[in-house]
Amino acid sequence: MVIVPQNTQFTSIDGFATIFYDDPLNGGSQSVSCSFTLPLLSILRPIPPIKQAQFKMTIETNKEPLQISKLYDDVLQNISSDILSAPGVISFQYHSGVDATILVSKSVGKYRIQSSSLDALRIVGEDLVNRLQRLLSNKSNKNKENKIKGNKKKRRQNKEDEQDEGDDEEEDNVEPEEEEEEEEEEEDGEDQLQISTSDPIPFNTIYAIIDEHYNIRCQLRNSILQMDKKANLIKAIEKRLLVRCKEKSVSPLSNMDVFFDLNLKEQMIIIQKTSYLFEKLSRFSLHLENAVHVMILVASLKLNLTQSLTSAIRSLFQTPLSLLSPLSLSPDYSSSNAASATSAQGQSSSILSPSTIVGGWEETIENSLLRSMKDMMKRNMEEMKKEGSNASNALPHVDIGTISSNLEFPIGTTRIRRAIQAFFEMIAKGGQLLPNQGNESED
Repeated sequence: MVIVPQNTQFTSIDGFATIFYDDPLNGGSQSVSCSFTLPLLSILRPIPPIKQAQFKMTIETNKEPLQISKLYDDVLQNISSDILSAPGVISFQYHSGVDATILVSKSVGKYRIQSSSLDALRIVGEDLVNRLQRLLSNKSNKNKENKIKGNKKKRRQNKEDEQDEGDDEEEDNVEPEEEEEEEEEEEDGEDQLQISTSDPIPFNTIYAIIDEHYNIRCQLRNSILQMDKKANLIKAIEKRLLVRCKEKSVSPLSNMDVFFDLNLKEQMIIIQKTSYLFEKLSRFSLHLENAVHVMILVASLKLNLTQSLTSAIRSLFQTPLSLLSPLSLSPDYSSSNAASATSAQGQSSSILSPSTIVGGWEETIENSLLRSMKDMMKRNMEEMKKEGSNASNALPHVDIGTISSNLEFPIGTTRIRRAIQAFFEMIAKGGQLLPNQGNESED
């Protein structure tokens, strides 16, 4: 049983679970792990069709279009008639309130996904591609088996006829039989399932989302620095007040107590603002992750990337849990201790040090992309020297420079924009990632 709170924003329906237990027979602790996929209905529900949307993505296949009822037979059980009121159209609504619609072409194998939010296309889009691969591949395999059986039966009949006509005619028919085999191979290649898209990779939309994410990070960073500065001021005032109170002859406070109370009130306002920005960036980080994976999905279909290469790219852009922390400080930082970072006595927490506000999404992903491009160019040069390939097989040169192991808070988003653009240009030219390169980049 899966219980999903309302307004929950998902980034995937794939999960991984690990159970630890004590083994009384062998002694010690044991663990069992498994991966699973949540049913689609656990994160969304079908609703009446919504035809207007801002973001769209078209998936094309070389097969006849499938009906909505067959595509989503597991979802469309016990539903009201108004949900399928329009033929070839189905809409879903996430628990967060965002909707996504799928429109199926009547004549050609085209499927359009649209939504008012770009990140809503991720789960529905990836799920649709998986369903098309499963259903259309099974259909193609059945047709192929029927063709093979029919051709074998036809050949068997031809051989029987040739045996009756004599040995000379049997020798003359060897070449036509080989031609038939070549024609079958060509038909198999044409009959192979192809899923693609002619849509452009949404770089500009992703860049706008990255800019907004970076701006929220800057606001939060400034708020943290203000909170740290105000805490030091409160601490200094507190020390002076304690010195005055310990004196034998009490001197006038010179309104230091009023100044102390005023700064405490200002600090509480800053803490509330920091907590608000913390939650805002937490939600927007998920929005950014979903949007980036939509970009990867479009790129994989447009560039006809293999499944292993697509998985490596996803791993490269996979955001660690620590980077989803809005402050990008430490995994233990949360909105609860943000409010307690400065106590009533005005003591400043070391977690608010300006030097620790680094290691966020922009600088981490940029570092990973630069390292990957450097490895791709190095392997490409080695292959060209080894095989003697011409310059047409060379990857586009990117001036990467020195890759620092110490991440710094970025001045802007120009560098991450260039890194993303150059990375996919390399992939389009045939650049390859190692299967575990994405995981290594995270480390």
